[in-house]
Amino acid sequence: MDKIIRKIITFMSLLLLTAAVNEAEISIQPFFTDPQNLSGAEVLPADALRKVINLSEKNIYLALYDLDDEQIADSLVAAKERGVEVRLVTDSDNLFNESVKLLVRNGIEIVSDNRSGLMHDKFILIDGVYLWTGSYNVTLNGNNKNNNNALLIKSQKLYEIYFDEFNEMFEYHIFGNKKDTSFTFKGKNKHYVESSEYKINVFFSPEDDIEKNIIKKIEKAGESINFMAFSFTSDGIGAEMIKAAGRGVEVRGIFEAYGSETEYSEYGKMLQYGLKVKKDSNPAYLHHKVIIIDGEWVLTGSYNFSQNAQKKNDENAIFIKNAELAGKYTKEFDVLYSSAR
Repeated sequence: MDKIIRKIITFMSLLLLTAAVNEAEISIQPFFTDPQNLSGAEVLPADALRKVINLSEKNIYLALYDLDDEQIADSLVAAKERGVEVRLVTDSDNLFNESVKLLVRNGIEIVSDNRSGLMHDKFILIDGVYLWTGSYNVTLNGNNKNNNNALLIKSQKLYEIYFDEFNEMFEYHIFGNKKDTSFTFKGKNKHYVESSEYKINVFFSPEDDIEKNIIKKIEKAGESINFMAFSFTSDGIGAEMIKAAGRGVEVRGIFEAYGSETEYSEYGKMLQYGLKVKKDSNPAYLHHKVIIIDGEWVLTGSYNFSQNAQKKNDENAIFIKNAELAGKYTKEFDVLYSSAR
């Protein structure tokens, strides 16, 4: 554990140093769960997140579908007690988890969506410069049983983009499609950030039509598409991947086994067209929502490839162009693909 703590502190120190030298630069660190002990991950998402929370100094804003990890809840309470502003937006279905009730008892402000669609976001903002996001729900199952990914990103611009989204939910209680409201948001941050190493596109559902933006990226694929999907029922994304395979792009994919045999899943269609798709071997869930394109673009976030994610839920998705990061996600893909059925 001391080794893990030193790694996290060293990484955070490097991020702070980078911020002092050049705010235009971006630093990104991925974390993966390892429920089947296949990859030998040294630092799991929960360990990394807890250490980042413990190092926070000013504010922590959380937009989380679910929170039931009591150790992380304890860290949030401790942060508030040392003067850090802590705020949470969560889905109303999970409002009464013990961890959430612990936050309420300790005076942490919480807003829920109170609607049929899900507040399915998974992102955390820390100290005006750090963004935490990915597929990982802040739960014991999310960290210990399910296959998940998380990113710790240092970028003031990304922080500001995600803070706008957080503020719409927390301050104005606006969920779902903002076009359905009379409220006008002025000065909305553009959803594109670039540095010398990274090109990043950010999308929120349903207002940004994430499905359309994913299809555009797939249309440009020239060599390879690797994906890991908890839920993949989008006919549009599935059809575009089949087209890509038809023009010579190697398409490989891992589906969460549960639900993959239903009439709505894209799994059967892809098999019929000869795509190299498998069902995962995890007895719990493959919870990734990841697409890797041409070994340089990575898509991750809360967005499942489904119509509920596209039209009903609040979701966040991030596309990052960086070969080194794509390589780390490809390594995760290869490990799970080799064990899939």
